[in-house]
Amino acid sequence: MHSPGQITQPFCFAAQTDTGLVRPHNEDNWGADPGHGLFVLSDGVGGAMAGEEAARIVVEWLLPHLRDRLPATSALGSKASAEAVQTALVETNAEILRHHVNQQEGNQMGATVVSLIIRGKQALITHLGDSRAYLCRNRTLLRLTRDHTLATLLLDAGYLTADEAALHHTRNRLVRFMGSGETLQPDFRLLDLFPGDQLLLCSDGLNGMLGDDHILSILNQGLPPADGCQALITAANAAGGYDNITALLVTLPA
Repeated sequence: MHSPGQITQPFCFAAQTDTGLVRPHNEDNWGADPGHGLFVLSDGVGGAMAGEEAARIVVEWLLPHLRDRLPATSALGSKASAEAVQTALVETNAEILRHHVNQQEGNQMGATVVSLIIRGKQALITHLGDSRAYLCRNRTLLRLTRDHTLATLLLDAGYLTADEAALHHTRNRLVRFMGSGETLQPDFRLLDLFPGDQLLLCSDGLNGMLGDDHILSILNQGLPPADGCQALITAANAAGGYDNITALLVTLPA
């Protein structure tokens, strides 16, 4: 296996997770290896302990697999890097499926995943499901991921408008996620980084409560990452807190 190169882009990061005001327990999970520029966030699906366990497996398996498999000399946009991330996801997915069979879980066991890899002046975002990544740059917010939900498919096919898709009853019905048993088809997004950039990974308990304008207004306060995460979660709870809420924020110095 390869040992990934150390990141050279300076940054600060923090993450926080909260059960919210309605759910009895937290199915979200996150992990980071900042020395190698690796960040992962996952939201369990399948209900009760099945989703919580799946999200735990995603974080605990994917981080070391990314660290060990990413080639040290390849750019993040290379075919070798994409194949390394794909392999890490496949191996993590296999562990979820193995665990499900061994535990004879009654419910489907799965989880979303959104990962961030930083190397040099570039970042690679990978995701499956409806956990999101955002970029805040020059006081504007750009959504870096597109939800893998049935509502999104209906939107793309022209059956729904964007406003209708945001409220449609299929907006939380995932069509791609870890543990689905299907061939994994993650989305990749390569990003050039600039001073002052803020990268936010979040579960749908955050963006389901806060619109993009609200998220932007908080990020534009220029808070340290720990305070920014707390402000986002506080706002999501104030808006109802109907789901678990997780925010992971990486900031580059201006």
